[in-house]
Amino acid sequence: MPKPFALLEARTAAAAFRRLSNSAASIEDENGNVRVDAIFANGYAAGQVGALGMASSQPALALPTVQVPANPVGLRVTVDGQAYLIADARNDGTGETHLLLELA
Repeated sequence: MPKPFALLEARTAAAAFRRLSNSAASIEDENGNVRVDAIFANGYAAGQVGALGMASSQPALALPTVQVPANPVGLRVTVDGQAYLIADARNDGTGETHLLLELA
């Protein structure tokens, strides 16, 4: 059973994303397209990629962890009509997950 703080954190993250969402996004899983409340960034810079700390720039989608499918890598995402594939998913431990995207 989830701990009380984890439940509060999940509810708070979901409410924040409902208010701050800046894109019309959906994730296609085995059940079809699922609409998600997300914040889209078209130029995400990830530091500390690999042992040398190289950087990468790619689109990213931030959303509540409770809206992320169990195994999201490889799933198709549509953001404002543009199709992407999920290249990586990073749960930050605070109820938010960042999906790194590639053009489909």
